Amino acid sequence: MFCICFFFIHLIRFLLQEEYVNFDPQVLELIKDAQYLSKLGLDIPETATTLLRPEEQIRQTSVNLQELLNDIKHAYASIPKDMSQLFKPHREKVEEALRPGFVAITWSSLTIEEYITNVRQELEQLRILINDCTDILQCRIENSLQTIAEIQLCEPQNDPITLDDNLNMQMAK
Repeated sequence: MFCICFFFIHLIRFLLQEEYVNFDPQVLELIKDAQYLSKLGLDIPETATTLLRPEEQIRQTSVNLQELLNDIKHAYASIPKDMSQLFKPHREKVEEALRPGFVAITWSSLTIEEYITNVRQELEQLRILINDCTDILQCRIENSLQTIAEIQLCEPQNDPITLDDNLNMQMAK
């Protein structure tokens, strides 16, 4: 019964405001048990044999999905706080690409690799945008503002000076 149900479970679930790979490690235990029973020559349910064939694929898909979700978390964390609202539409594109894993794609779907590739492409576009914006913000804007803040336009004087004296002092620099 567990084997049949596994193939109809969606790839990703949402729990406590965070996405998780919807994969129970006990599935791998079940696969190992079925392998051992098969090697002993014992009969195993047909549903369990359906899990034996794609064992490595199931394991690799689980790892790929976990890495993908971790990459998404890291990308979101690297968005500058001042620019988080500007990135909202771009984050929504990634979430839109991720959505089929919540509602349509199951562990038995033939389009899992295509799905992962699609989400990775959207994520890569977001990363490029984050890197470009962070570069502009840090290297151009913040450095320019820092330089402007450090420029001393005139030296403060203890005594009042006339406009002509101030002009002559500035021209001498």
